[in-house]
Amino acid sequence: MKILSLSRLATLAIAATLVLGGCSNPSKKHPGSGDSGDLVDPNLPGGTDALSPNGIPAGERPPNIDPNADVDYSVLSSETIYFDYDSTVVKGSERGKLQKIADYLKDNPGKRLMLAGHTDVRGTPEYNRGLGERRAQTVREYLAGLGVAPGSLFTISYGSEKPAVDAANEDAYSKNRRVAPGVITK
Repeated sequence: MKILSLSRLATLAIAATLVLGGCSNPSKKHPGSGDSGDLVDPNLPGGTDALSPNGIPAGERPPNIDPNADVDYSVLSSETIYFDYDSTVVKGSERGKLQKIADYLKDNPGKRLMLAGHTDVRGTPEYNRGLGERRAQTVREYLAGLGVAPGSLFTISYGSEKPAVDAANEDAYSKNRRVAPGVITK
């Protein structure tokens, strides 16, 4: 009888260990941010060197700006930055657009830019707003690394609330995963 009780106790202890092991803290890395959490794909030419040491210091955020500010998204609409599913990594195909945005701001001193982060509809509204913000911050940091004054760059996230294409297929989803740059006119 004692052997049976010890056997049950051992089984319960093993089961508890397995259950509690499954509750351990997950990695703090954001999904899709690359194996090392990089903002750019290190396997692309230039790798992580695309972000200069003159980028934005950790924790620095621009002053708050009215989310209802007048923003003209048509000026740089062809420079919208697209992202892979659940990712904040700047793709190599988008680097030329970022350079054009940086050149525009350097050629137009005093202009301020709103970087609006968007996602597709997959995910909770809270997660999508966070992902949109991380995408906008990634673009902000990248532009600062290209020499754009961080004080001229502002971010906002709309998550999945303002889709570019209102459809439920992969083509539409890929067009909704973006950061749209807009010139602040107010």
